[in-house]
Amino acid sequence: MTATAHIPVLLPECLHLLQPRTGGVYCDTTVGLGGHAEALLEASGPDGRLVGIDRDPEALVAAGKRLARFGDRVTLCHGELQDVVEILDALGLLDDGVDDAVGGVDGLLADLGVSSLQLDSPERGFSFQRPGPLDMRMNPDAGQPASAFLAGLSEKELTRVLRKYGEQPRAPRVARAIKQYLDDSDETDTAGLARVVAAVLPARRPGTVHPATRAFMAIRIAVNDELGQLERFLERFVRVLAPGASLAVITFHSLEDRLVKRRFARLSQVAPDAPAGLPLTEAELGRPQAELLTRKPLRAGDVELAQNPRSRSAKLRGLRYLGSQVAA
Repeated sequence: MTATAHIPVLLPECLHLLQPRTGGVYCDTTVGLGGHAEALLEASGPDGRLVGIDRDPEALVAAGKRLARFGDRVTLCHGELQDVVEILDALGLLDDGVDDAVGGVDGLLADLGVSSLQLDSPERGFSFQRPGPLDMRMNPDAGQPASAFLAGLSEKELTRVLRKYGEQPRAPRVARAIKQYLDDSDETDTAGLARVVAAVLPARRPGTVHPATRAFMAIRIAVNDELGQLERFLERFVRVLAPGASLAVITFHSLEDRLVKRRFARLSQVAPDAPAGLPLTEAELGRPQAELLTRKPLRAGDVELAQNPRSRSAKLRGLRYLGSQVAA
């Protein structure tokens, strides 16, 4: 897939939450093919700035081509979601105690999950639509490919992975089939893995997802430590936001959305770190660190679903940072 064919998910809704303005500084923590980043740069012209981060070197190359027309308004960085504080600090965008420090970005975006580039490249091993190696790494230069990860797990451990990250029905049966496939096959690929998973599950009904979808999702999440990355990002992101700045997060499954929902709820409470039941004065209560911009997640409408079926599982939540007298 080329950058021009890329359709960014929930784009108008993201722009509404982030409210990009002329001269603002924004960060796309999962820049992918650059669709959201391009819209943020257009809306913050002529001098708004954007930092794009991605762990996938191929995505950074594609985003660089798409965003080249914006010149030095764009800075692309190779890194992980959890590294956002260090990356923005190294660029001089965080408050370091100097009077003229910038003090944070004006908007932050995290579009989670696998990208179109990864899904549409069989050699990356994310999809079973066409045969490809059992890789699934978002950064192909780091970590274990899925084949090595699976080989290192016992059947019991794989069952736990399938249940925890894929909420996989009949997880023990699926784990047994996967381990048997790996043990019996001289050559393995994504199509073969999908075939053996589907063989031990009920037949697919018309209009439903492929039976191997949950297993592939679980393995991918584990290989890339996606939930661990998200948890660490959610604990730290307020450190990169200027007061009044917003965060928009797009999730694609319930495990991600649950983490985001809970963290947002925590930050929007008064005195979120106070022990339960402890009486506090009005002065001690202070104010919440943030306010919710979305009481319920925003979903793609019929028009977007018709244009981009991959948006069907996307959920968007937003939060505005109000600032805090205590370190986040």
